[in-house]
Amino acid sequence: MRETLVSFRIDRALIEELGGVAKSKHYMDLSELLRSIIRKRFLSAKYPVAHELEMIKEELKAEIRRDRDG
Repeated sequence: MRETLVSFRIDRALIEELGGVAKSKHYMDLSELLRSIIRKRFLSAKYPVAHELEMIKEELKAEIRRDRDG
């Protein structure tokens, strides 16, 4: 896989919000969170059927947890 450097600007308010998300989801830093988001979006565009199946699987897990927890 080729490596590519991508640079972009993000509004300060969005940086602050993403920083909170990164901290709450235990990412090491903001760049790790952004790479994760970009990777997921790329894979969902490249493999739309697999993405749909993953979404259904997550919904089923959530339903099972809700039923189990009462």
